[in-house]
Amino acid sequence: VNYYLTQLLSGHGYFGEYLHQRGLRQQPSCVYGDADIDDAEHTFFSCTQWQAERELLKSQIDGIWRPQNVAKLLVRNEQNWTFIMRHVEKILRRKKRRLDA
Repeated sequence: VNYYLTQLLSGHGYFGEYLHQRGLRQQPSCVYGDADIDDAEHTFFSCTQWQAERELLKSQIDGIWRPQNVAKLLVRNEQNWTFIMRHVEKILRRKKRRLDA
């Protein structure tokens, strides 16, 4: 488990709702403007900004990409682990750059 995967699993990280609760953002909304509440579930499962990346991940993993399946998918096989880790890290690195801008 790494820094980025921990954010997905815990919901603590580069998410509008989390940052707002800690007084680090004025709004809990998505920085890409498509949701009033930006949390881990929104970022990885419904944010329109990441639709293409999400579709690619779905085509690469063995199983159905949905919130209740994350842990199961991660431990299913090494290929899933690798693809999910890359996906999560890529999105959160890009999102952090946007939040820091």
